[in-house]
Amino acid sequence: MGGEPRAGTTRLPRAVWIDSTGMWNHNAGLPPSVGLLLEWRRGADPRGQPAWEGLVIWANSHREGTWSSGCTWIRAACIRPMAASDWRA
Repeated sequence: MGGEPRAGTTRLPRAVWIDSTGMWNHNAGLPPSVGLLLEWRRGADPRGQPAWEGLVIWANSHREGTWSSGCTWIRAACIRPMAASDWRA
C-alpha cells in the first residue's frame, strides 16, 4: 500500500501495519501498530494535494498489560499490508 491503491487489488477488511509518522524504521525505535484497514477514500495531504487515505482500527501496547485502540483516517504512506509470515503463534 503506501501509495495509490488500485481498484480491486485490496480485499477489505485487511490486516495491516500502521506507522503514524510514515517514516518506517525511523520512529525512535518504536514498532508499528497492528491495525485493520476497513476502507479507502480520496483525501488531501496537508498541502491540499490529492492523496489516498485508509480508515483503520488499531491497537497499541504501551507497556505490559496496557493497551489502547482507536479508529481514524490515515495517509496511505502510513499503512502497509501484513503478510501471513508476520503472524506468530
